[in-house]
Amino acid sequence: MIMKITFTINFFTSWGQKLYIVGSLPELGSWIPALAKEMHYTENGNWLYELETADSPDQLSYHYLLSDNGIYIPEPWSRSHQVSFHEKHAHYYLKDNWLNKPVYQAFYSAAFSKSWFAHTEQPGDS
Repeated sequence: MIMKITFTINFFTSWGQKLYIVGSLPELGSWIPALAKEMHYTENGNWLYELETADSPDQLSYHYLLSDNGIYIPEPWSRSHQVSFHEKHAHYYLKDNWLNKPVYQAFYSAAFSKSWFAHTEQPGDS
């Protein structure tokens, strides 16, 4: 069965910039930025890439790259996107958001998250 995966992301670029997608599948470049697939701009900051694969993978990891004059810049604040395909369907539609680093990035460091703002589990929490 051929599986179609449509990737969409909303991101406003500057003149001359392009978005690419790279990931764990050979059809997405096997994590090699030079083999990343160029996305297509539709309108209102929306970018689209359609992938067809005959393998029907169980899992997929991917992330977006911004190309600025041929230099790739990855999404600055997110890990790779992860998708598990528990049921096999003919078409999947994935809608993502570009996550910029927060202005107050220091508050996300271990010094804050593991000491000052540490969360302790209470009995019965899971």
